[in-house]
Amino acid sequence: MDHVEIECSSSLSALIGSLKLKTSVKNCFKYIAFSPVNTERFLHPVPKDRILFETVYINHCGLIDKRVALIQYIFLIVDAFSKFVRLYATKTTNAHEAIGCLTQYFQSFSIPKVIVSDRDTAFVSNEFKDYTKQQCMKHVKKWSLDLD
Repeated sequence: MDHVEIECSSSLSALIGSLKLKTSVKNCFKYIAFSPVNTERFLHPVPKDRILFETVYINHCGLIDKRVALIQYIFLIVDAFSKFVRLYATKTTNAHEAIGCLTQYFQSFSIPKVIVSDRDTAFVSNEFKDYTKQQCMKHVKKWSLDLD
């Protein structure tokens, strides 16, 4: 008797799975049919220099589990030319901590001419804007940051 129940339940789950698949495929076709015309445009990449530490990318990563560590975020700095990566552990994603990490980085390496970031609140704040002006850096803000 148990064998029949298992066979019925497996065929029922297969039927439900196939119905979900059909619905998903149908929705994909609706999306393709009714989506607006493709609006592809040219990208405006940041030109890469051939000098080390001329352009750097910055970003905050993660939200590390609070139960495991006091440090919750990673501040990432990547050189555009060499792809050299420097990581700093931070407690928050505010501008003050980002500026502190950048100051440490600039003490070890040179101050770049261009700094590229996403539009995170730390990077669009007045405090960060004043810091980049003070250091004579051009700050490029991208909508999404892809470190390719």
